[in-house]
Amino acid sequence: MVKEDDWVIGNGNLRGWVQRLWDIDSPHQFRNAPGGGGLGQGLGNAIGVALANRDKGRLTINIQSDGDMLFTPAALWTAVHHRIPMLIVMYNNRTYGNDLGHQGTMAAVRGRPDERKTIGIDINDPDVDFVGLARSYGAWAEGPIEKAEDLKGLRMPTGFTSQTTVQNLLRATLASAGLTLDDIKPYPTPNVFKGTALLGEGKVQAVSTGAGIAAIQKA
Repeated sequence: MVKEDDWVIGNGNLRGWVQRLWDIDSPHQFRNAPGGGGLGQGLGNAIGVALANRDKGRLTINIQSDGDMLFTPAALWTAVHHRIPMLIVMYNNRTYGNDLGHQGTMAAVRGRPDERKTIGIDINDPDVDFVGLARSYGAWAEGPIEKAEDLKGLRMPTGFTSQTTVQNLLRATLASAGLTLDDIKPYPTPNVFKGTALLGEGKVQAVSTGAGIAAIQKA
């Protein structure tokens, strides 16, 4: 459950959006370590945080990027084998983001075409099936939501009375597909934390996180 003080961010800050949108009011709630900068450190970092908080009854949330996970996917087996509870919300931009930025900088410095910066960096053709990957290690996984159109008819938290920015993001995401709040099944919810908890409980099928749409259960 993600409610009150029973949650902790074990990895991921979405370039500062976690701190902007989440009500972090206790030191234990944010244990991300972005200063390390190690490739593939995210999943292992989150598992360590989850292990430390397991006996305290806290759910660790790992906001996991795709490229980072591909360095250390077998850590999923470790978490499952040792029964370490953790909610992983994958945000997948199908690229090694840090390297992409570096490639762009070096292309500019060396006068090379910017459009070639993605060579050896993009993770597509084929796209990685992260749901299948997680299941292969014995983890429970569902998803993904790939297009805003896929949200039509889904049961989603709405309202976010204490976080209007998240509600506005949801409206904008739906509008990009020509949809409105009338096209989803609303579930009145005070904030994104409760929305994430409802997602884990199976009471909603997708939730606006403040940095995109996470889906765990699909209709």
